[in-house]
Amino acid sequence: MLNVTLQPNYGVVIFELDGQLSVQDFIHAAHKIDPYIDHAGGLKGGLVCVLGWPVWESFAAFSQHLAFIRNHHHQIAKVAIVSNSTSFKLFAPIYGTSLQCQIKCFAIDAIESGKDWILAD
Repeated sequence: MLNVTLQPNYGVVIFELDGQLSVQDFIHAAHKIDPYIDHAGGLKGGLVCVLGWPVWESFAAFSQHLAFIRNHHHQIAKVAIVSNSTSFKLFAPIYGTSLQCQIKCFAIDAIESGKDWILAD
């Protein structure tokens, strides 16, 4: 499940991964943030909170995840990944070369640091 919380006063969206990700999770996420993006022209950032590595319930869910990233990475300035997994620290520099947003990883207990980084100019 993907919980999506939009904070329009800050231009930030918080994604909290809890369990397996489904196709519907990404459709819901797009429906939640697209109207704000259309109105404001983009988001300052996305805060992704995840324990471990994401698990998708199907290949279709994985494909929908990739489509969501492809359709939104140019509309989100910064992505803070807050996790207990060191894998994200290894992959973030690689992803950063092909995405138009800045990516930075934070420890699971540093959520506020991730938010502060997003909001810093």
